Amino acid sequence: MSKDHHETILQESLQKLEEQQQKERLEKDADKEGGLAWREGVEEEEGEEEEEEEECKTPTSSDHKIPTIQSCPPTPKKKVRVSMAHKRKLSELHFFETTRREEVESFFRSNSHPLTVDASPGVKRRRCR
Repeated sequence: MSKDHHETILQESLQKLEEQQQKERLEKDADKEGGLAWREGVEEEEGEEEEEEEECKTPTSSDHKIPTIQSCPPTPKKKVRVSMAHKRKLSELHFFETTRREEVESFFRSNSHPLTVDASPGVKRRRCR
């Protein structure tokens, strides 16, 4: 390698070192001033790179927006439940249909007549202790 090549490499490294020191000074100044000076310098450098690349942007056309609601939907209605009383009535009807009517009537007639008691006065009943 020649002396010229070494000198160019040395000059390039010196330039990079100077740029780095300058950035560090700007950072220190920015910390003291609230960060504006350093941010402006960085944004200018990044701005050049961003021009080359395309950015992702949120679509703003009306096709991509959520449509506004014209009117509120109606309130939901409660479902009609079958009541338990209704089920009992069906089961009672079913009982009387399957059992013979004469048998049911005779059962109720037998319980409605008073019992006849042949109680003789001379018989004593035992009491359990």
